[in-house]
Amino acid sequence: MASITLDYVLFIKQFIVAQAIRIWNQQDVKPQLQAWNEIFNELHIPLQYLYQLIYHSHTISSTQSTYSLENMHDLVTKMYNAPRTYVEQSFQEYIDERVNLQKVGPYDYQAFIKNMTDPTFKQNIYAKYQKDFELMALKNLIIQECEAQENPDNYLNTIPYLEYVSMKNHSNQPNIKQTYILELEKQTHEIINQQIR
Repeated sequence: MASITLDYVLFIKQFIVAQAIRIWNQQDVKPQLQAWNEIFNELHIPLQYLYQLIYHSHTISSTQSTYSLENMHDLVTKMYNAPRTYVEQSFQEYIDERVNLQKVGPYDYQAFIKNMTDPTFKQNIYAKYQKDFELMALKNLIIQECEAQENPDNYLNTIPYLEYVSMKNHSNQPNIKQTYILELEKQTHEIINQQIR
């Protein structure tokens, strides 16, 4: 697998921003949160891929690795400091919104309460909450960058993308997690290729 550079990660982010602006400009007037939900549904695959690159890729490299790590840290910091279109929830609020008597019924609610005493179950629920929280922060950053974009037709530097694609080595046998990321990558690259033609 080719080495993932920070420039490549930033290209994927900027591609999502450009596509979000394009979709936003094509939409009818509707409430802001509803409009963003529709945009992110349409950009689900590239967004998931970017999420995997930011949070689960430990192979991001640069000619100056410290510079790369500092910039990645800056990117994550920007995500958590972006204005909130998607509002943060505490873990308890997250659970209460998804599991309550009215939504799941008394039997499933009691089963959920019982399962929460199992540390593995609780850890899995917390991992899901953490992923949703991180995705929400990433969406807020994308929204902030879309709103700050003066010209939606800004030049999209495709060089990091082309370098990554040209250096890719398909000979390694990926593990299950890598297979998921590679499938997201393949689908994202197909979307990018359709848009930059």
